[in-house]
Amino acid sequence: MIDRDELPSVSAVLLAEADLSEAVRRLDGALQDKRYGRWDRGLPPGYPAAPFEWLGFLVLPLPAAQAVAFVPHDPGHVFQLATWLSAAWPDELLVAWRRFRGGEPVAKFLVGGAPRWKDGDDADHEVGWRVPKLPPADLRVPAKKHLPVSARAAEVLLEGLIAPFPKDLAAPVGARVVTYLERRSPLA
Repeated sequence: MIDRDELPSVSAVLLAEADLSEAVRRLDGALQDKRYGRWDRGLPPGYPAAPFEWLGFLVLPLPAAQAVAFVPHDPGHVFQLATWLSAAWPDELLVAWRRFRGGEPVAKFLVGGAPRWKDGDDADHEVGWRVPKLPPADLRVPAKKHLPVSARAAEVLLEGLIAPFPKDLAAPVGARVVTYLERRSPLA
């Protein structure tokens, strides 16, 4: 039995894209549309960044799913970030997954910029409505490809691969760390 109190808070957005460089290129474009530019470094020591001023992602290949995982530096913002990415790639199905320390995992399935259904309990702060537990009957769902279909399946897929965002910005072998700064930041 997993002791969830001993596991760190982690999250990821999963995209069915097998090429890591292409995934990073797509992430660059999506965040550029949200007024972010590549920063490629951390924040100055002691700098009090505003929410969403600086974004960091560990981009991991997921060969078993022919996908990539974008692991944000702040697990609590994964569902908001996933809505941005989904809006940039409206014809893709994205799976946003989060597990807070001591909690059960939650997965949200996004199409066209919004979560369309979820697996698990969450307050749905990223949208102004309650996200249903099943996909709407009239929703045309893009191909799932090899993406997980539940919060538990996402957890199993990510087990052993995902860890909290590296504070030293050092990526594990085969992965990449990319960081962005909001263009209105005083640091820009």
